[in-house]
Amino acid sequence: MLTRASQFIDTLVIKSNNFMKMRVLITVSVILLSTLGCKNSSAQAKLSEEKIKAMLKEFYASYIIENSTFPVNQKKRDSIEHRYCTKNVFNQFEGDIEYDIFLRSQMVDTLILKTMTFRKDSAKDNLYYVSYTYNKDHVTIRLLIVKENGGYKIGLVYKD
Repeated sequence: MLTRASQFIDTLVIKSNNFMKMRVLITVSVILLSTLGCKNSSAQAKLSEEKIKAMLKEFYASYIIENSTFPVNQKKRDSIEHRYCTKNVFNQFEGDIEYDIFLRSQMVDTLILKTMTFRKDSAKDNLYYVSYTYNKDHVTIRLLIVKENGGYKIGLVYKD
């Protein structure tokens, strides 16, 4: 009987050790998977940020080049704006405006492109800053970026 009790205790110890090993294995797996998930979402955020910056660069390059020609081809300019901006942007600035809303300037010159930079706000994922220097004047424009039809567009140009 003592041997049976001893065998039973040994079996419980072995099962207990296996249970503990299994528990540790599951815990480690959960930690690893959650860490990989965080890295993946971080990588996705970085990819989105790069796509948004690329979109802004494309918009500003085509917009400035088109607006610096004389005479400005209004159809082409409208096409550029509609490709990169939501309808909300056009509704936002109806009426007489004394300056270009995307540049905060009355002057459009391709030299602006040489100093133009784009950066994401550190607190808001969809807020971006476009900055440039022209004739010793430093200009910064705040833009709200939205996802529309699988791509990114300018959803709002802040007036400040």
